[in-house]
Amino acid sequence: MRSVLFPGVKDLYFSYGTCGSTDSFSSWAAGNFGSISVNLVAESYLQSSRSQIEDAYRKNAGSVSLECIYTSQCSCQNCVQNSAWGQKLNAAEVGTWFKPGKGTEGQHLASCMSKAVADTFRRVAAKESDAQTSRVGYQYFADQASGSMITWPLADWCPATGYDPRFRPWYAAGATGPKDIVVVVDVSGSMNVANRYQKSQQATAAILNTLVWKDFATIILFNRGTASVYSEVLVPVTNTNRENMLKWLDEQNWKMGGTNFKVPIEKVFTVIEASVTAGKTSTCQRAVMFLTDGQAEFDEADFLQAKQKSSEWDIAWFTYALGTGANTKVTKRLACDNKGIFYPVSDTADLTQIMAAYYAYFAVGQASCSPSFSRYADANTAQILYAGCLPMLDRTAYNSSLLGVACMDVNMLSPIGQLKAQPNLAWEQLACEMSDVTKKCRHMHLTDCSLEKLRLQVSTESMCGVSANAASVQTQKCPCLDRNCKDEESFVDERGYFCDAWIGDDCSKAATEKWSYSQSGQAMLMQKCKLSCGLCELKDPCPYTDTEECSSSTLSSSTCRACQSKVSGVGIDDRAMCCPDKAGTYAPKCAEATPGVSTSSGTANMVIHIGTLSCVITSVEWIKQVL
Repeated sequence: MRSVLFPGVKDLYFSYGTCGSTDSFSSWAAGNFGSISVNLVAESYLQSSRSQIEDAYRKNAGSVSLECIYTSQCSCQNCVQNSAWGQKLNAAEVGTWFKPGKGTEGQHLASCMSKAVADTFRRVAAKESDAQTSRVGYQYFADQASGSMITWPLADWCPATGYDPRFRPWYAAGATGPKDIVVVVDVSGSMNVANRYQKSQQATAAILNTLVWKDFATIILFNRGTASVYSEVLVPVTNTNRENMLKWLDEQNWKMGGTNFKVPIEKVFTVIEASVTAGKTSTCQRAVMFLTDGQAEFDEADFLQAKQKSSEWDIAWFTYALGTGANTKVTKRLACDNKGIFYPVSDTADLTQIMAAYYAYFAVGQASCSPSFSRYADANTAQILYAGCLPMLDRTAYNSSLLGVACMDVNMLSPIGQLKAQPNLAWEQLACEMSDVTKKCRHMHLTDCSLEKLRLQVSTESMCGVSANAASVQTQKCPCLDRNCKDEESFVDERGYFCDAWIGDDCSKAATEKWSYSQSGQAMLMQKCKLSCGLCELKDPCPYTDTEECSSSTLSSSTCRACQSKVSGVGIDDRAMCCPDKAGTYAPKCAEATPGVSTSSGTANMVIHIGTLSCVITSVEWIKQVL
């Protein structure tokens, strides 16, 4: 591998093997890691990439005048055909691709961030990849501001026109935790104006392409009433379900009839309640994406009911008024009343990019200290790869913003076949860890002040304050939660749930008939799960000047959560969540687990609280198309 310590010497290479070190898998297989998981090794590399990227941003943001040195991803002159990878590549280099149309300053900043992470990518590759580069596994980073991308190894590959890594499933999955999404789209006759119906369908498809197996979604199309509904309950966005949803979009009529807001909004709450009752939900954050180009009645009683129901089910509303004739009063108030953001969208604006970028809202408000894992098939070789992805954040202020997402394939550490051949159920433990951490709900806290700052980033028209002033919003320091207020990570409540299962729920109502906890169980829940229950002190003014750093991993290195608490759905290997070595209280032993769970099966007539881990998932594989 080319040396990164002496970048001026072009032909200087080094090898960890020659210098006496070994790759992580060999050390792990030899028992030298103790209880440390291979997943934790992958996470440590991602944390290193995060450190390099975030540090480069701190140093260069607002002061980049010159481009940093990088190697272009396109037209690779030094790439040679590699039969194992099915493409031409150069394993000694890292490739950078800049999305066309970005300004000079943005490209310069992206190049410096790319240079920073390239050094880490090379070090990881030098230590972990085999000498013949016969083991397929990628490292990659995409920049939020510019849409540029950096990849190891350097490959002879140029993205197709219109490609944007920010709207690929791995990017949104790495930036956010599990979520429920209901897309509500106007398909009245006026959508024929300026081809709005085509733009709306494309935007809806783009939203679906940001969702993965840990997310649940459905689509409601409306005109004078409910025109069509994809599913009466939310469905997990597996690769198969996503394809079915996209096909369904093509079969619908997108431009017919009048406009009615009341009926589809009532349908939203009916679908969400039915989904929670049936256990068809991620049980984490929920959002409604409401798009219209028309006018319709919506009175004060309707607003109050929408607010009450949204509060009950913990729903944020993203509303989009498309074109000059759209009703901005109703759409804006729906967003302002319900923790959301209003988007005025002209007919000439890029509706797809505007709607598909919703996930940045969740990235700002969520704590992201551990990666999100996914299973996918490499586009060139069809090999099954397991990727861990972690968001990079601007930590120069208390309210962090998304810089981008970095990913690493676990396959870089070892062929999956070798991992599965290890004794003591090592693979079952690794797979359970990946499933656990990916499905775990992430804490999210956005104050009204923080939300107003996000709205201002869209436009002054999106601001919600009665006397909203852009200058004062920009300079205002928002309140924040006490950082010493934490959940007790090992606590399991009397009905078998970890604390994060209560995110979005009212813990003070646990002892009601709906949840059926005892009074003592409710009291213990509120004592042990202060962060998840929303009981942490709000400090105003906020005493902190930067974003809180991650103190430790949330990946388990000993006992899988499926062995300790209630879980449902399938894990990353497309089988029911299970306990590796022996049956747990709520999960079977992995050797006895079923291959998968049908989306049609469920827990009808059983009410679960919103925070429980009750995803019902049929497939976790999607096709990665970045190379």
